[in-house]
Amino acid sequence: MTSCSKSESSSPSKSMTATFGSTSFKATTISVKDTTVGTTRELSLSGYTGSNFYPSMSLTILKYTGSTGTVSCSASGTTPYFIADYVESASAQHISITGQINLTTAAAKHYAGTFNFTATDSSKITNGAFDINL
Repeated sequence: MTSCSKSESSSPSKSMTATFGSTSFKATTISVKDTTVGTTRELSLSGYTGSNFYPSMSLTILKYTGSTGTVSCSASGTTPYFIADYVESASAQHISITGQINLTTAAAKHYAGTFNFTATDSSKITNGAFDINL
């Protein structure tokens, strides 16, 4: 008797990293939501590390079209835009005011790209990257 086993070429994997000042962020728990709210589609990517959900990173593309490309932080007409935040602790949150997400992969269960943003308090998130293959 012989047996067969199925070999998967791509297994689920998730990564989200960034730099906040001189601090490296690497999420240990990551989630993705591709939803429609009313008539507007949104893609939300979030990750955190630690038992109290801090630090955490959240990226949401509003008016998401399902396409790859660069998305800015500025809302304009029907053009997709994003909002993001980095939460250090319960009392330290950094909300995006300028920046970009470069979405390089946008498939049914695979999202990848890079990001950076400057927050309302002038702090910067740099070297952001995510690769989420569900």
